[in-house]
Amino acid sequence: MNLKFLTKNKKIRQLLSRYVGYIADKCYELKTDGFSTLTNPRFIMIVARQHYVESVKTYSAISRKELNSLLKIQRQAVASIKPIQLIRENKEQDGFDVKTINFNKSLENQLNKKTLLIPEGELLKTNVNKQERKILNLNTPAGNLFWAYSDSKVQSAYQKGMLSDIAAFKASIGVPLNTPHQTVEQEKYANYLLERLELLPMHQYKNIVSINLLEFLNTKLLHSLYVIPVLTATCFLLFANGYYYLKQGNIQKQNQSLSQEARTLISNKQQLDALQNRLVILNEEFSRFSLVTPMWDIFSVAIENGMEISGYFRTSSGIELRGRAEKASRVLNALNNLGSVSQASFVGAVRKSRGDDLFTISLNYRGTE
Repeated sequence: MNLKFLTKNKKIRQLLSRYVGYIADKCYELKTDGFSTLTNPRFIMIVARQHYVESVKTYSAISRKELNSLLKIQRQAVASIKPIQLIRENKEQDGFDVKTINFNKSLENQLNKKTLLIPEGELLKTNVNKQERKILNLNTPAGNLFWAYSDSKVQSAYQKGMLSDIAAFKASIGVPLNTPHQTVEQEKYANYLLERLELLPMHQYKNIVSINLLEFLNTKLLHSLYVIPVLTATCFLLFANGYYYLKQGNIQKQNQSLSQEARTLISNKQQLDALQNRLVILNEEFSRFSLVTPMWDIFSVAIENGMEISGYFRTSSGIELRGRAEKASRVLNALNNLGSVSQASFVGAVRKSRGDDLFTISLNYRGTE
């Protein structure tokens, strides 16, 4: 499934183009008849090849689960724009080849932190079969770009130096010189990119998009969420105590104005005793009631002890937190002292980055051992 079935409608396609841009030396708008300069970047920006670096590393004798854990740690260590990691099985090495796309830090000054980034080279392979070989000669705003897809690999380079023409590019990547290629002029290239977006299967977007999820979370709001249950329970407790104290006062006033008949006095005294007993029971119940759910209590203690939380997820017995702090041991000790936590321990090694400890802590709720 892709966006093509929606963008057949011209108005929907125009709406899509309003959210998509292209960044080379500056930001551009994608139109059916070419590129036009933008003042501000769009929500989705296709990044020209000049703004990122590609590298490939082979991981031998490793399972996919172990590899995913390793790559996750590598992504967390990057403080700037998150890299894109593309995994390909390598049966010869009994492992995997990982292609990493690292974006230039200069983009941070040109784009909003919430911008979704799509590398130009990976988008161009949309609608190309794995067994197919395709070569493109593209006239882009950043210069003439040679692009190829062969043996399930993407390769690209700008026309400069020894790569003076498409023939030199073919020779450099080891394909026959008589291999056919397609030329796309700049006035048609913008629409060509839009078509790649439309044809890209929905499930593949997550593989080639760089997004910093933390930028979409309001951390101040996240830290304040635990206040809501505290205020709710406190208001209820105050209301209940006020109500029973008011009832107690009314009964006492009634007793003062009543006659000295013993039967009436005893009856009122019994009502007063009953109300007092209910108040004692209610206060005892609230003394055993935790005003903060275990998860928000954990967040609060971690933040108070200097931890900057970058992510979390639930486990069968509790929760795992990942982030950074000046002293990871201080955060761990504070969490272990929580009444709702039976055990807190580090997952993996604690690493140093820019003077801070980078770490992941696993916590088990009490009663789930």
